[in-house]
Amino acid sequence: DATRQEHGCIEYGFYRDAVSANTVLSFERWVDATAEAEHWKTEYLNHALATLKPVLEGEPAIYKAAKVI
Repeated sequence: DATRQEHGCIEYGFYRDAVSANTVLSFERWVDATAEAEHWKTEYLNHALATLKPVLEGEPAIYKAAKVI
């Protein structure tokens, strides 16, 4: 919820993969790269990442994209 209140956050949600229940996707939209960069500096995000690290199978894959249509 805190992320959704951040300046520049357009959309932020988590989705479970329809085929692999152990795969969770984070979908985020930010107004610009600066707003996203500030998000990565937040205490609560860094705390969440540290808490989740022991249960992850590896490093998260991060894909950046631009809307086509």
